[in-house]
Amino acid sequence: MVTFYQNRELSQKLGVNLAKWKRWSREFLPPDPLGGLQSGYARQYNLDDAFTVHLGGYLVSELKFSIPEAKQVLSDLKKWMVSHRFYYYYDHINGKDDAGDAPADPYRIHIYLATDQDSETSRIVYRIQRVIAVEPVEMNGESVIVEHTVEERVDSTPKSSENNRTEDGLSGWGSRIVQLTNFYHDFLEMLQDN
Repeated sequence: MVTFYQNRELSQKLGVNLAKWKRWSREFLPPDPLGGLQSGYARQYNLDDAFTVHLGGYLVSELKFSIPEAKQVLSDLKKWMVSHRFYYYYDHINGKDDAGDAPADPYRIHIYLATDQDSETSRIVYRIQRVIAVEPVEMNGESVIVEHTVEERVDSTPKSSENNRTEDGLSGWGSRIVQLTNFYHDFLEMLQDN
């Protein structure tokens, strides 16, 4: 059974100002086919829509991306997030139409943003890490944790622009990090509270 949420409920559960939540939903979701100022219908959100708005808002409010940059990040990562079970109800890749288990593998996404000053265009590159093992070790008399990760890279740059890259493509770029699995599990917990 699909659960739907309304603006006020999501705003309260996720601890976001109602006006801010509505503004984010207008920015990060397509127009509501049933809604409108004069329709008398309040917008309803399935789990996927609510997650899209919450993640988009996080990118803007916490990681300080602009609205267009956050939209680009969501667009670039949508297919990857669907295939890794961060979206359920519209999972066309796997052909499933119901909620299953939330992703258990710890994923984090490093988002690298560079702006070409000459053309004023932005380029976004994503380094996605999945933690496959964590082990405590002793190093120079201190206990430290060593992580073993598997990485993949997603690049929003058209292939014709690749001649401007450095060898690894990311030298000198700063990154902003989303601990995506933790973020998603926290989102689900907040929705279940109350």
